[in-house]
Amino acid sequence: MFPMKSFSIKMIMTDCSNFDVEMFRQPWESDEHWVMRRDFLLTHSNKLPLNRLLCLAQVFVNVELLGCRYPIPVMRQVAELSKDINSARDLNSKRQDRTQIHFVMSNEAKRSQPVKRTSKLS
Repeated sequence: MFPMKSFSIKMIMTDCSNFDVEMFRQPWESDEHWVMRRDFLLTHSNKLPLNRLLCLAQVFVNVELLGCRYPIPVMRQVAELSKDINSARDLNSKRQDRTQIHFVMSNEAKRSQPVKRTSKLS
C-alpha cells in the first residue's frame, strides 16, 4: 500500500501562494502525469484556493491523459484554465505527430514486402 501524504485541513482550505508543489506528487503518478499536474498547480496557484486547485489539477490530467469527462461547468473551467499550460500543448502536438496517416502507393507497398519463396523438396 502506498503511504498517503497528510495535509492539515487548515492548509488545504487556505490560499496556496507559498507552497511546495513537490509535496503533492503521488507515488503512482507517471512523469508525464506529474509534469502536467505540476504545471497546472504552479500556473494557477495564485488564482484558486488550494483545495479547488488540487481538484481541478487532477481533473485536468484525467481529461487530457485518460479521456475522462465531467459536468459541463467543470469541463468549461478546466478548458479555460488549461489554455495557459504548455505541457498540454506539447502533449497535443505529440499526439498529432503520432496519429498522422501516411499513404503509400500500392506498387511501393508491394516492393517493400518480403518475397515469399517456396521450395519443393523432392
